[in-house]
Amino acid sequence: MSTNKDSEAQYEQVLHDGEEYHSLFDTQAYLKEYYRSDLPHIGYVENRDESKLFTYRALSGVKGEMVLDLGSGPSINNHISAANWFNELIFSDFTASNREALQKWKDGEMDVFDWDPAFKHVAGLEGDEIMWETDKENFRKKMTDIYACDVRKDNPLHPVICEPFDCVTSFFCLEQACGDGTDFEQVIKNVSSLLKDGGVLILGNVLDETRYKIGGVWFRTLGVGKETIIKGVEKAGLRDIKWYSCQTPEVQFSDATDMYVLVARK
Repeated sequence: MSTNKDSEAQYEQVLHDGEEYHSLFDTQAYLKEYYRSDLPHIGYVENRDESKLFTYRALSGVKGEMVLDLGSGPSINNHISAANWFNELIFSDFTASNREALQKWKDGEMDVFDWDPAFKHVAGLEGDEIMWETDKENFRKKMTDIYACDVRKDNPLHPVICEPFDCVTSFFCLEQACGDGTDFEQVIKNVSSLLKDGGVLILGNVLDETRYKIGGVWFRTLGVGKETIIKGVEKAGLRDIKWYSCQTPEVQFSDATDMYVLVARK
């Protein structure tokens, strides 16, 4: 005779992917479980200070007119410092609910996720924490567009056609969109095609993750290691590859090992 515990365990083994994101990805649960300010960790990084420094260092010194983030989810967290170095910040996501959350924050609506602690922290890293509110409004002004995207397409922004970007970023997205190594290599080619010559690609994710959970729903992801990622970036024609990594905490929502950020130039 099966028990409720047996049913729960069986349910947790069902992994979802692809088009199921449209109906099963819970935007509010994701923000609450991964980003709220009272958590001891932020996402996959155990120390909140280390998390901010991690992406801040990767973005530091990368400058230009436009930066595109692919697969933003409902989060602006990784790009707060980018407003200092780019005039236009373009976000994108596969699911309508995530794009709606970004748009509501951009429009200054009241019932939205509170990113103020993140702005305060980044302002502190930059040496002037009292300027965080000015930084936030500057960020909103530079947040020009929010597009639908699908990194599996040759043009991930289809049907939108944009001028090549100075920088393209993608955090916690590409591996989640792939079924195997061949898919992964193609997705990197698709993403890097949006860069201008000399443009910078910044990728961030976790290593060896096969599943992660949001709001009780488990999603499938492609577990890859450092060598596979670098090989895919090289095959896409990128160079000057830099690799940053840090250990992830033991968490119940993922089987990941380390977190990484890769920076490369087209």
